[in-house]
Amino acid sequence: MIYKFDTIDVTAYGVLPLRGDGGVAVSGLFDFPKRKGEIERNWGDGVEPYLDGKDLEYDGRTIGLKFVMADAANMERFREAAVACRRLGTELGNFDVVMADEVGVERVDDKLLKLELKFREPHVEFEELTLAGSGGGRIRVDDFNLARDFGVTVTAVKGDLKVPKRIEVSTTAPYLNTAFRENPALSLECVMRAGNLKEVGARMRQFHALWWLPGVRALRLADGRERGVFVKDGFGVSIVSDGVVKFTLNVIEYDRNLSEDQ
Repeated sequence: MIYKFDTIDVTAYGVLPLRGDGGVAVSGLFDFPKRKGEIERNWGDGVEPYLDGKDLEYDGRTIGLKFVMADAANMERFREAAVACRRLGTELGNFDVVMADEVGVERVDDKLLKLELKFREPHVEFEELTLAGSGGGRIRVDDFNLARDFGVTVTAVKGDLKVPKRIEVSTTAPYLNTAFRENPALSLECVMRAGNLKEVGARMRQFHALWWLPGVRALRLADGRERGVFVKDGFGVSIVSDGVVKFTLNVIEYDRNLSEDQ
């Protein structure tokens, strides 16, 4: 895969991509960012998330790159280019970035270096959801069949029987009420498959667009129960191979009637 700092191929700075997970040198391109700002209110007897469009603000994401440099004499020129880079180019898209973190350097011998970079994409652009749900299937989100519409297979569901932590309330005396609990959380272990990573990128952008929508999504699992859920903390996506990625979709269960009853 070709990588560019602004418009210049990184090989011009004496480095080559160091293949890692999935045979690529890059990570983080498909991550869904977490919420930021004021995202919920603790009422003492329930936690109300803010899910209206005006309340939805998202953090950036980190894009990692690994390179190998055959001659350490090129390090200063490479460093200058990396620090100055504002647009990272890849075959999977272009990303507006800044380099906030240090560059990790592992010296293999007198000349050979392994380099690890972390760029920050401060603002993630979301696509409009244009895909129409096909319905049906054992696992759905709204009217979207995860397997048929996004190529997503859910390999495991965790946390559906877990009892949430109690809601903490500040009092002068010891707080002994255990009846009011935080909103339940579910974890779905997922694999997304497509013809290649470019197709994965297209599917993942639409998958992001679904979870970016205001309000809660209607999640129906194999048990037939429908839950109102939303994504709060984002999710990271690992590249397995060309056309296969995996991720853990962590969702918070929320009954909107909670806010209406306040």
